[in-house]
Amino acid sequence: MNAINRSHSNRTIKIRQPACLAAGIRLTQPRNLIVVQMALAGLLAIGAARPAHASIPAAQQYFDADGLQDGSDGVTILPGSKALAVGAGAHALASRGIAIGWGAAVSNWAGIAVGSGASVAGYDGVAIGEQALGTATGAFAGGVNARANLLATAIGAYSAATGDMSSAFGAYSGAGGRAALALGQNALAAHDNSVALGAGSATQVGARAGYLAYGLSAAQTSLGEVNVGQRTVSGVAAGAADQDAVNVAQLRALDSKIDAAAARLADTLGYESNADGSVNRNSIVLTGDPDSGGTQIHNVADAHDAHDAVNLGQLSTMLAGAVGNGASTGANPLFGAAGDPAAEAALASGAHSIAAGASARAAGAQAVAFGANAQADGPSAVAIGAHARANGTNAIAIGADARASGSNSLALGAATNASADNSVALGYGSNADRANSVSLGTTGNERHITHVAPAIEGTDAVNLNQLTQTMSGTLGAANRYTDDKVRSVRRDAYGGTAAALAVAALPQAAIPGRGMIAIAGGTYGGQSALAFGVSQLSETGTWAYRVQGTASSRGEAGVALGAGTHW
Repeated sequence: MNAINRSHSNRTIKIRQPACLAAGIRLTQPRNLIVVQMALAGLLAIGAARPAHASIPAAQQYFDADGLQDGSDGVTILPGSKALAVGAGAHALASRGIAIGWGAAVSNWAGIAVGSGASVAGYDGVAIGEQALGTATGAFAGGVNARANLLATAIGAYSAATGDMSSAFGAYSGAGGRAALALGQNALAAHDNSVALGAGSATQVGARAGYLAYGLSAAQTSLGEVNVGQRTVSGVAAGAADQDAVNVAQLRALDSKIDAAAARLADTLGYESNADGSVNRNSIVLTGDPDSGGTQIHNVADAHDAHDAVNLGQLSTMLAGAVGNGASTGANPLFGAAGDPAAEAALASGAHSIAAGASARAAGAQAVAFGANAQADGPSAVAIGAHARANGTNAIAIGADARASGSNSLALGAATNASADNSVALGYGSNADRANSVSLGTTGNERHITHVAPAIEGTDAVNLNQLTQTMSGTLGAANRYTDDKVRSVRRDAYGGTAAALAVAALPQAAIPGRGMIAIAGGTYGGQSALAFGVSQLSETGTWAYRVQGTASSRGEAGVALGAGTHW
C-alpha cells in the first residue's frame, strides 16, 4: 500500500466489497458501495511498515483526485460492469464504460468519456475534452464542447458533427448533413453527402436532382456539393473522362482552337444579299483571307440563349475547381497508447487543449494533438498523425508528417504541406504555398478530379463532358455561320455615303494605354461600304490617335489619320 499524504488522511472513499475483504477491512453493508473512514494513525502505520514507493509503478506515485469531500460527489459505477470511473462526480453506468474527469458520464456500452463534463450516451461512443458529447452509437467527439451524433466524428473546439456518419474537423466546424464533411475552422457542411473545405467554407445547395446545368440540355443529378470558399484549386491534372475537372491549360488549348477557327472567318463584314439582289438585314456575312490574319469579332455581349455566341470572358469564368475527399472514423472500445511514460509523455500545455500519443504536444489554446510526436502549436489547431504539425491559427494537419503552418490552413494526407493562409493541400505530397488555394499535388505530380457534377453557378467547376458539349455547339454554329455568309458577300455594293456612315460607326479606344482594332459597315440607297480602324488612348488618357480606311463597291478607297487631346 502506498504511503499517504497527510492532506488526504480524512477523505471519504467509496469501494466495493471484494476490494475491502482483500484489504482486511470489515464492511457494514456487504456487496454494496459503502463509505469507509480511514484513520490517519492507521494509514501512517501502514505507510511506515515499508518504503513509500516500494514495488509501486512510477505512474501511480502521482495519482490524485479532488472533490467536495462530503460524500455528495463520489464516483458511480454499474455493479459487475467492469467499468472505470475516475474523478469527482464521475459516472460509468454501462458495461466496460470509462469515465475520467469531474462530472464525466458514460451511459452506454463501452463508452469512453475523458474530460470535465464529458458525456457519452451512445454505444461505443468516445468524448474527449471539456463538455464534449457523444450522443449516439459510434460517435467520436474530441475538443472543448465538441458534439458528435450517430457514427459521426467531431474534432476541434466547439465542433459539431450532428449528421449521421458526418465528420467535422476544426474549431467551430459543423457537419449537419448525413455523411457530410467539414474541414477547417468554422467550415459548415449542412447538406447530405456534401463537403466544405477550408476555413469559413459553407455548402450552399447540396445534392440536386433534375436540374439544368449551364451548357447542357439534359437534366442532371448530383450526389452532393463541394465548397472551397472562394479558393483557387491548383495542381489539377488535365481532365480525361466526361466528369473530370479541367484545368486552365485545357481551356487555353481550347482557346487556341477557337482562335484558329476565328482566323478562318472572312475579313469583311456586311449584310447578306438575297437571290433577287435585295439586302437581308437579318443576316451578317464575314469573309476574308485567312493567310492575312483573318477577322476578329469584338464587343460580343454575353450569351443568354442556346444559340447565342459566347465571348472569351464567359469561357474564362467557366474554369473552377472543387475537390472532395471524405473519411469516417469508427470508435474502438479499447483505448490505449504505447510508449515510454517517463521520456515520451504527452503534454497539453495550452488552455483546454488535448494531447494523446507518445511525445504529443498541444501548446495552443484549445489545440488537439493525436499521434506520436504530433504537435498542435497554433490556437485551435488540430494535428493528427505521427509527426503531424499544425502551427498556424485554426490550422489542421492530418496524416503522417503533414504540415499546416498557414492560418486557417488544411493539410490532409501524408507529407502534405499547407504553408499559406487559407490554403488546402489534399493527398500525399501535395503542396499549397499560395494563399486561398487548394492543391491536389505538385508540379509533375498532378491528380485528376473525377466524378465532378455539371456546374450551375459561375464559380462551380465544370466537367469535361459539359465543356465539350458547350464548345461543340459554339464551334458548329461558327462554322455554319461562316459557310452561309461567305457565298454572297461580293454581291454587296458600297457607296461613298455608305463609306462615311461606316467610318462614323467605328468605335474609339477608351482604356488608357490600350489600343483597339475596329471594323464597321454602312449602307445607303442600296449601296454598302466597309471601314477599318485602329485607335489608341495614351497612358495618361489625354491623347487619342486614330487611323482608318474604307473600301466601296465603286472601287474607291480612302485613308484617314487623326489625333486629339483633352485638357
